[in-house]
Amino acid sequence: PWNEAGEAARLVAFVVCQTPAGHPAGAERPDLRSYLRNRLPDYMTPAQVLQVAELPRTQNGKLDRAWKGRVAV
Repeated sequence: PWNEAGEAARLVAFVVCQTPAGHPAGAERPDLRSYLRNRLPDYMTPAQVLQVAELPRTQNGKLDRAWKGRVAV
């Protein structure tokens, strides 16, 4: 699949968890990607796993889906 800019689409996972030493918020988590790679089919494995402090919510408490487009990866 391709995105609006004509680039190949990538699956990016955002995780919220306590920050272990050496993994600041916003850091890529290759350890989680490796874990998922060993348990999921290739097409379901994210190209990148990013740890974030929290997922933004709308005023109704739902996930703000527009947020994902504002993340530079």
